[in-house]
This record gives sequence, C-alpha cells and structure tokens, in this order.
Amino acid sequence: MKRTAGEAFVVVGPPAVGKSTTARLLASTAATGVHVPVDALRDFVVSGLVLPGADYSEALDEQVRAARQVALAALTTYTELGFTVVLDDFLDPTGLLEYHEVVRSRRATGVVLRPDREVAIARARQREATPEGAAYICMGIEVVFSCLDEVLPRLTGLGWQVLDNTNLDPSETVAAILDLGRGRD
Repeated sequence: MKRTAGEAFVVVGPPAVGKSTTARLLASTAATGVHVPVDALRDFVVSGLVLPGADYSEALDEQVRAARQVALAALTTYTELGFTVVLDDFLDPTGLLEYHEVVRSRRATGVVLRPDREVAIARARQREATPEGAAYICMGIEVVFSCLDEVLPRLTGLGWQVLDNTNLDPSETVAAILDLGRGRD
C-alpha cells in the first residue's frame, strides 16, 4: 500500500522558549506523529560531548552538524512513510545551515519561536531546579538573542516563519504553527 508523504516541521529557537513542549504537542495532533528532539540525538555522544556555551567551538559545531544530519534522515524517512514529523532544535549562530534545503524546498515548515527575551529568561528560571542550571540556560538565551538580529533576516529570506509566542500557551503555539504550515500551501 502506497502512503502519501507526511507533513514536516522544524521548530527552533533560543533555550527555554517551549520548543520541545510545542514539538511533542504538535506531533501528537497528527494521526501518526513523530517528535525528533535534536538534543536527544546529541546525547548519543557518550564520550567527549561538547555542550553549548558562550563560544560556539569547532567541536560543538561538528557534533551539532552530526545530530542534525541524523535528524534530517529521520525526518525524510518518516515523512516518506506518511508520518507527520516535528523536529526541535536550538537556534545557533551558524544560522541552521543544515535545515535550509528542507525549508527552502518546502518539504518542511521552518518556525523560529521568538518570545520576548525577558519571558524566555523568566521561563528558564521557573523550570530549572537549581540556580546553576538556570544560570546556564540564561547564558544560552543571551547567546542566542545576541545573534538574532543577524540570523533572522537570513532565515526569513529562506522561507522560515518567526512566531512570537510570548503570550501564547503551548496549545495556542501549536495552532499558530499549523496555520503557518497551511499558509505555505
């Protein structure tokens, strides 16, 4: 039996903006949905894992590129089988080069979640169990927000959609993303 290709979404943004929550919920709206969290793929590295920090090192870039290639392979395979796939990842200073082709070709709806910086920081402080954990996430928020003015015009020029989810709960964010996906047709 031949199945119709499924829908695909790539949801990105700074830390603590609701990417994973939104991606899981978005995938669950489909009859057959798959959530591909790139952070989980990065956790496959058991020795020598490089965590994001203030500097975007060559080693970190290599590990992120590898995880994104695996994520794209999963996206391609599952969508060809008719699944709706939602990939979630963090926005980085390289501008998400690995995803440009699937978004530009419209094989995936690319969405950048971008709440107000202060809201992202408040969410990070609320969700993290320790002050150290919150400080690490807040540092990541600052790093990403510092490159947004440079990165967002490139992304929107390639077909990415920017969604301000400052005042949206996860269900409202999913509804807005689905509307963005419909708007591409």
